[in-house]
Amino acid sequence: MRAITFILAVVVLTSSGCLNLKMPQVTGISKLRLSDITKDTRIQFDVGLRNPNAFGVTLKSMKAELFLADSSIAGIGVDRKTRLAANQHVDLPFSVQPKLTALPQLGILGITQLFKKDNKKISLRGELKVRKFIFTKKVKFSIP
Repeated sequence: MRAITFILAVVVLTSSGCLNLKMPQVTGISKLRLSDITKDTRIQFDVGLRNPNAFGVTLKSMKAELFLADSSIAGIGVDRKTRLAANQHVDLPFSVQPKLTALPQLGILGITQLFKKDNKKISLRGELKVRKFIFTKKVKFSIP
């Protein structure tokens, strides 16, 4: 009986901190650039993530769509587990090939937006899945 009480107390104490799990926040897109326009066009950018917790968490997965002027141009994803330390900000680098069906819709105006420093027409919408101990949470996000 004492062993069960002890185990129950340990589980309650260790899980109480995880119940206040705050979701990591997607802080934005940076270092947006277009590479190799001639044959294998690729869009390279970094997605910022911030862990607001006082303890580390594991990013289990991230799936998102990159939009330019409300047209989906590429899908991105993180399927490998990524450790986010306490109060850490990290930039995850991505390199994607735009969808061929999206390029004609963008036209010259959309493609020139990739060369501008101002990323106001670029947006990212998706979902994060985070794990701490035995707890897993999902959250949808959208950044302008």
